[in-house]
Amino acid sequence: MFDKRYDKYAQLIVDRSLEVKEGMNVMIMGTTEAKPLMLSLQKELLKKGAFPYFNISFPESEEIKYKYASDYQLRTTGLIELFVSERYDAILLIHSEDNPVANSRVDIKRQMLSLQSMGQPMQNVMSRVAQEKMKWSSCIFPSRGLAQLANMGQVAFEEMILDAVKLNDASPIKTWEIIEKEQQKLIDYLSDKDKVHIIGEDTDLTFSVKGRKWINCSGRSNLPDGEIYTGPIEDSVNGHIYFKHQIMYKGNIAKGVRLRFENGKCINATAETGEAFLNAMINLDDGASYVGEFALGLNENLLAPASHILIDEKIGGTVHIALGNGLPLTGSKNKSALHWDFICDLRENGQIIVDEEVIMKNGEYLICKG
Repeated sequence: MFDKRYDKYAQLIVDRSLEVKEGMNVMIMGTTEAKPLMLSLQKELLKKGAFPYFNISFPESEEIKYKYASDYQLRTTGLIELFVSERYDAILLIHSEDNPVANSRVDIKRQMLSLQSMGQPMQNVMSRVAQEKMKWSSCIFPSRGLAQLANMGQVAFEEMILDAVKLNDASPIKTWEIIEKEQQKLIDYLSDKDKVHIIGEDTDLTFSVKGRKWINCSGRSNLPDGEIYTGPIEDSVNGHIYFKHQIMYKGNIAKGVRLRFENGKCINATAETGEAFLNAMINLDDGASYVGEFALGLNENLLAPASHILIDEKIGGTVHIALGNGLPLTGSKNKSALHWDFICDLRENGQIIVDEEVIMKNGEYLICKG
């Protein structure tokens, strides 16, 4: 796993995702699985004159936490989490799980307590990012656990991720600059639009994005990247939507999810797998049953679902919505300790209609070509 491309990965994160300057305090969070990338990041950050700090967890850390922590410990926000969210200049979260579904049998109520404890730090980070007082990004390290979750071999999974991050290109930063310009064409088209209508398998969903800002995701907040997103008008979401692919959230798997909305609120949620956990999350707090994000996946290097949101939400020809917290950058007013994205695959018999114009059909965009 000590691949020279991890030095390129680190350079891309430091220079584009976090835009690190001399003197910045940077927190890097991940598991021991991500050691090759972490060491490359440490080197690049030190060369920039920054101060790298590591929050490293072991594969068994989550299991031990839920086994031995009291309810009080789980629901209490830690001083370190608050301090980092209020004072640090940049945070990087590396998804590098050894066992992504380790929490699947943990009592749902205890998981909810842990999620709620991070509500204030999450709001601090989102607010400071919106005010350009902090940089925040997350990335995928192709760990063994994530390869297994994707039902792929280790080598094939690693190659897919590194290719989707554009690390096989001569200059990944220049590649992402080109992608940013192409995605901006779609944003320019959508910026003054109102009604969005999603049609697909067991899906007929409408909502308004009038006056909301679209964000261009091109290697700055996530890696792999390749999406544009906004925050729908909170009470405008109506209809139903089906997410056939399985997706993981906090170590729990949900598959075959169906959601029904009325005036913005999710009034019914079912799933072929993980229904109890799904409904527990929707009832986490007042904002968890509303949509905080709508996005278009645009990365053509990602083809097959891998069950991890940071990968699947970028698949070209898909859309996704997130229940819960919206990002203030978009104008979203929804607040929640939850932010759970669900992927709707429109590559077969799917359409996106915007203000009565079909802009995408069966995964292919009909506008902003060339």
